[in-house]
Amino acid sequence: MQNLLQDLKRDSSALATEIRLRNRKSMRADSLIMELDSADKIINTANIYLHAYYLTPLRSFGYSNVTMEQLKNSGFVRLIRKKEVADRITSYDIEVQQYKIREEGEREILPEYRKAICFLLNARVMVAMEDRTSPNVYNRPETNVPLLTKDPATLNLVKGLAAQIHTRNEVLKKWLEILLRKNNTLLEFLKKEYHLK
Repeated sequence: MQNLLQDLKRDSSALATEIRLRNRKSMRADSLIMELDSADKIINTANIYLHAYYLTPLRSFGYSNVTMEQLKNSGFVRLIRKKEVADRITSYDIEVQQYKIREEGEREILPEYRKAICFLLNARVMVAMEDRTSPNVYNRPETNVPLLTKDPATLNLVKGLAAQIHTRNEVLKKWLEILLRKNNTLLEFLKKEYHLK
């Protein structure tokens, strides 16, 4: 139980971080769509590069399930005699597994989006934006590099894909918020039930 509690604490921290990052991702998608809406008057292209590139990584919640897997492999009934405890732990694990399946759905849209921005953004600028010291961190271009095109069809494609990313991101964020509440409830329940800190 102590090991499970530690896993749940790690999950709680990871979930809070993931929610924060998904909030940022939604804001970037919104900002990109707004910036591209006025592409014919675009002056500040550095913002477009930053918003567009920020949407390229796949976000993933790192579930701390080592103890959970040990419990499953050993048989809950043998190790956890209290039915309510076993039910609550199982319920949390099922919710996380359902979230991970939904997270996989996000993978479908990203390859198409990544290809689409290649018609819009200069590859050399995108490479220069990467922060070599921190993964998934991008630096805003220092100058306003022209977009490769202002073709309405290309702009609309990028906007449409950004809108789909935004929608999926918002759904996943809501699931993460539910998981965080469930995690915190289970944490408090186990602490009380087993007199743990």
